[in-house]
Amino acid sequence: MLFRSKSRREVTKEPLQVVVRLRPLAGVAAETGYAWSIERRPDGQQLVCHQGRPESKGSFTFDHCFGDRTSNRELFDATAKKLVQSAVDGSNASILAYGQTSSGKTHSILGTPYEPGILPLAVEEIFGFQEDGLRAVGKQASVSYYEIFNEKVTDLLATNPVSTSLSVKESAGQGFFVQGLREAPVYSNEDVLCLVARGEERRRYARTRWNDYSSRSHVIFTLSFAARGAIEVSARSKLDIVDLAGCENHKHEASEDGRHINRSLFFLGEVISKLCK
Repeated sequence: MLFRSKSRREVTKEPLQVVVRLRPLAGVAAETGYAWSIERRPDGQQLVCHQGRPESKGSFTFDHCFGDRTSNRELFDATAKKLVQSAVDGSNASILAYGQTSSGKTHSILGTPYEPGILPLAVEEIFGFQEDGLRAVGKQASVSYYEIFNEKVTDLLATNPVSTSLSVKESAGQGFFVQGLREAPVYSNEDVLCLVARGEERRRYARTRWNDYSSRSHVIFTLSFAARGAIEVSARSKLDIVDLAGCENHKHEASEDGRHINRSLFFLGEVISKLCK
């Protein structure tokens, strides 16, 4: 999980936090019995340890660790809920799902009709906390939903589905932005989830060696908030929820989209490393 905020000290001690969630063993891992376990130490450190390996070679420390029986609701309440509220209050927050292909990223972000993921739970939190939703606190909201596939940006909410390869621009006032990206006004949970469902119909999935139904693009959901004064907008903030395409073993990756995925994730890692220093 990545968090950046204009008032970050009020929400978390660190501008960046990393949360790991173990997925249930499946396939070869389940047959061999190789597993990971969580160790919580008295000093507050949380480690993920590979069973059967020395701690020096098989242990990793994270801000929060969750086992394979953790529900999406438990994950949301413990990590994402406070970020959602901070975005409504005027800060910028980002949540990124990162991991190997078939590690459960899309399940954590979107979930299922029976177990909603972080995105629908965030929407419910935002529009369900008051009877009149955001309008009761003088806020307006809009949604954008787009994917990056083979380094090309596609608007998943475009009224013209042929519109592809949008340009990324930078300005002094906006910073980096996608030129021509649709931002649809929303007023309720239903508005947002209908747009997400529409975007999912256009999203790129494919079968891989590790997963029968794997996301092949990075998908960015942005919920933007604007607080309006008597004459003009007085403050803006946004919540980004990103479902990254799964990284794969570059030695066995021959497809063009797989190479683009691995290269983009490498550069993302470099950016996050710089932000942590």
